Formats: sequence, structure tokens, C-alpha cells
Amino acid sequence: MNKNVFLAKASSKLNIAEYAVQKNEYEAVTSLLYFALFHTMQSVIDNPPQGAWKHVAIAKVFNSYCFQQQIFSRTMLANISRMYHELYEFRKQSDYSDELFSDEIKQKIEQHITLLHEVVSCLQQL
Repeated sequence: MNKNVFLAKASSKLNIAEYAVQKNEYEAVTSLLYFALFHTMQSVIDNPPQGAWKHVAIAKVFNSYCFQQQIFSRTMLANISRMYHELYEFRKQSDYSDELFSDEIKQKIEQHITLLHEVVSCLQQL
């Protein structure tokens, strides 16, 4: 797949996540956002990691590549990395736990939507 396909997948999942937020479906939102970010990272990396470790390794490869190519600042990369790890944990909670999201987590999820829009928009302009 090429960069544009992965970015299109990311944009689609991001748009559906926004709709799910309007419907107060935060448990569905976390999975959509996680995979939107995952596809965003895939769009940047020529040969993304494969196999069992691809979800762990992709954030490291993405951060390294974006830093070397000066696509994002260190601060932005730290924010993206934090978002990736938080979305992973939120997704586990929504998929495997009977615990509902607190208002604080819902607010973080909404902030992640905003940040992910910014990341996707920047990459679309490259």
C-alpha cells in the first residue's frame, strides 16, 4: 500500500470516530482512533515493522523517522507517542474490561482527536 492509501484509511477512521463521539460511543472511538494513528504511522514508514511486534515497534520507527526528516518537533513527537500509548491502553479497557470511561478519559479522547487531525493534516501536505 502506498502513503495515500494509509492516510485515507486514517482519515476515514478519524471521521467515524468524531461521529461516534457525537453519539457518546467512546468505547468504539478508542479502537477507531488507535487504528487511525496506526495507519498514519504506516503512511510515513516505507517498510513498517511486520509480525507480532509491529504495533510496539511502529511508534519507535515513526518517531525516529519523523525526527530525522524534521517532519515534527520533539515536543510534537512526544505528544504523538503519548497519544499512541494512551489509545492502546484505552482500547484495551474498552475491549476487555467492564469498566466505563470516566469524564476525564473522554476529555483526553477528544483531545486526541484534535491532535490526530493536526498530524494527518500535516502529513497530507508533504
